[in-house]
Amino acid sequence: MEGKNEALANLSNRQLGLVTRTQALGSGLSVSALWRREMSGELVRLYPRVYRQRSVPPSLTQRVLAACLQLGEGTLASHRTAAWLWGLDGFSEAPRNLEVSTQHGHHASLPGI
Repeated sequence: MEGKNEALANLSNRQLGLVTRTQALGSGLSVSALWRREMSGELVRLYPRVYRQRSVPPSLTQRVLAACLQLGEGTLASHRTAAWLWGLDGFSEAPRNLEVSTQHGHHASLPGI
């Protein structure tokens, strides 16, 4: 189990404390182990397929990444959200509504995104 914990921690550390269900299972966790971590509060479910490590405080930047991970490959922060993340002139305040773009033909919505 130690190797699985380390693999999961390394992955979430590179992703602002986030991990997808697919990534967790791919690191060797079983479905029941993932469920136990969620029930214990070690993992906090942000979206159906995205979890945050409890030890990592939530942030707006993390919320943007969580939305991108939930919506899948090819999803990126866009428009005002991207300008804010890059610190472009005139975008020092976080946008009220976060904006992401995804692949052509893929449409999904998330609350506040």
